Amino acid sequence: MIATVSIGVARDLAAGDDGSRAILLAASERWGAVAIAGLFYFLAVYALFHGVYGTLDETGYGLFIPPIIAFWGAVSLAQVVAAIEPVKSRLMLPLISIGKALSVALRVANLGRLLFLSALLTLPVILQSGLYGALTARHVRDALFWADVPLDALLTGPLQAISTLFYLDFARRAERK
Repeated sequence: MIATVSIGVARDLAAGDDGSRAILLAASERWGAVAIAGLFYFLAVYALFHGVYGTLDETGYGLFIPPIIAFWGAVSLAQVVAAIEPVKSRLMLPLISIGKALSVALRVANLGRLLFLSALLTLPVILQSGLYGALTARHVRDALFWADVPLDALLTGPLQAISTLFYLDFARRAERK
C-alpha cells in the first residue's frame, strides 16, 4: 500500500495518467525494497524509542527529542525513495533509498520542514501509546491490537501521501542548490 500511494502521488504530480493498473504494477515490482526500507525505519524507531519516551532525566530534559524525531522522519522517507526513484539495480534499492532519503532530508534548507513532517508522523505513535495505556488500564482484551491497527488502517495512506509530497519538495530544493 505504501508503494502504491507514493507512486500514485508522484505520477499525479507529474501529470502522468497511466491508470491504476500501471501504478499497481510499478508498486508490485518494488514491494520488497519498500518493505526493507520500512524495516530500517522500524529498527531506527525501535532503537531510539526510549530516547523520546523515557523519563525526562533519561532523555536530558528533552534535548534529544527533536533530533531523534527528525532522524525518524528522514529515515521514513526511504520508503518513498524506494517506491518512486529510478535505479539501475533493485537489489541495491533499499540501501540507496536510505542514503538518498537522509542526504535530501537532512540538508539545512529542509530541516524546518523535516521537523514539521517528523512531528506529524510521530503524532499517531504518541496517540497509539496513550490509547494503549488507557485500554490496558481498563483491561480491554487485545489492547495492543485495538490501540494500533485501527489507527494504522486509517492513517497509513494519508501520511504516506504527505510524506511523498514532502520528499518531492525536499528533492526539488536539493536540486536548486
